[in-house]
Amino acid sequence: MSEQTNKQALSKIIDWYMNLPSGFNGINQLIYARQRLVGYLASFTEQIEVISDALVKAENDLERKKISIRAKYMDEKGIGKATIRSRFSTLQESATVNEGEKKIIAMRDYSKVVLAVLDTMNQHIAILRREEEKSNFL
Repeated sequence: MSEQTNKQALSKIIDWYMNLPSGFNGINQLIYARQRLVGYLASFTEQIEVISDALVKAENDLERKKISIRAKYMDEKGIGKATIRSRFSTLQESATVNEGEKKIIAMRDYSKVVLAVLDTMNQHIAILRREEEKSNFL
């Protein structure tokens, strides 16, 4: 499942939960929604890890390229000019790495929101279970 599809599935469940009427007591529906939310969140987290691993590789490649450019021009122009040339020569790669970092930050922030909703669902289910046990006990 792609990142965008996964995020849409998570958003759909969150929207459903947020739009429940007060006093909703469909515990089985909540448990099912929670299970789906956990599954999609696990997949989303795996996607974050895959993108993060690719970003680390891209950062390493970028640094390796900068070092090789710096080493190539170090003798001719000195360290300052060699460093500037290496930065200038790798602008596109730097931009790509920066975009990847922004994407990972956004994905992690979204997963924190999903975790907060999941925590709220867990509390809601626990309350409904207690109420159900009380009614069965009486």
